[in-house]
Amino acid sequence: QEWATVQYASPFAGAISQDEAEGKSVMFDSSAGDYNSVFTSYGMWFPQVKINNKVIVFFAENDFEKGYYFANCLPDYQNHTLPGLASSKKKTGGSGGLSALISAGPTAGGGGEDGNVVGAERGIVMPGEVPPGVEGDTAGAERVPHPLTNALKAQGLDKDHIRGHSSSSARRDLTSKCFGILTPGQHQFVMDDDADQPLIRLRTSNGSQILINDAGDGFIYFITKNGKSWLNMHGDGTIDVYSAKDISFTAENNINFFAQKEININANQNLGIVSTTGNVQIETKQKDVMLLAQESMKIASGTKTIELQCPANIVLAGAKVDLMPAAPPGGKIEPLEPTNLPGDQGSAFVKRLPEQEPWKGHIDLGEEAMVIDGYS
Repeated sequence: QEWATVQYASPFAGAISQDEAEGKSVMFDSSAGDYNSVFTSYGMWFPQVKINNKVIVFFAENDFEKGYYFANCLPDYQNHTLPGLASSKKKTGGSGGLSALISAGPTAGGGGEDGNVVGAERGIVMPGEVPPGVEGDTAGAERVPHPLTNALKAQGLDKDHIRGHSSSSARRDLTSKCFGILTPGQHQFVMDDDADQPLIRLRTSNGSQILINDAGDGFIYFITKNGKSWLNMHGDGTIDVYSAKDISFTAENNINFFAQKEININANQNLGIVSTTGNVQIETKQKDVMLLAQESMKIASGTKTIELQCPANIVLAGAKVDLMPAAPPGGKIEPLEPTNLPGDQGSAFVKRLPEQEPWKGHIDLGEEAMVIDGYS
């Protein structure tokens, strides 16, 4: 048996200089210092498939030394999760076997049919084999949950059949309507033309997701893998944002909030408003200004006067009203103290201050990547 060494043939790829693309005569010169004169690579790149997968090979010019593989052949019954890790009802084994591989918790099976989980391929079989006990139909084959199942639980999306579970499977429709890519590491890019849920989804193996859904009014949804931050922009104009920690905004110029109706601000602890160099002005154009404290209310001026004026009456009511008492009033108002910020940001009256990059407040900057050099 003779083996042939073949190369990967991308469906779209190349390397060319911009000058050459415009029909100019150029020679490769890395010292030219002109980006347009040097070669740049472009195209699509998909790594080689794993051993034991079938590929289609051709030999250019009938030359055994010029072999290329350009396409792959899926094993039978192994395309349920392509391209969007579609969920389905799963059947689990009783003891041992597949059930030993199933995650603990509500998805763990003791036999029978369990709830909706992200679908793994039905049964653990070798390529080309029919699942045990199944003749041409995989409906009865056992299934183990995908790791994304636990991610959906952590995010709180395990009962959400739009933002969480997916139906984007090559086996969903008689004529498939979903397109996309699922990597061996289970990252996915899906474009689904389904009439009920047309969408584009970009999701990592651990659940971080950007979802653009055109069903009904449509919405755009973002969420982190642990569900501690998410944003939903609905087609009816509603925008919802959640953070398990802080939400911070910075503007080099102005931040403007306007509502045709109400603006509501609620803090379970303290609410601080500080102007470092200008005025603080609170007014109503037509109605009343009301200040209410369940305990004490204090008004103080640091160095100048306090003025009260109105065109009608000024009413002071209390169990006792002291004007110019012999003893000064107690309970001095302490000014808010600024917070020391990371790096060289100095201090401010906010706990977190995003700035133009490079920002010192990022939690993780990663490590420098070491990549073997090529020509372009």
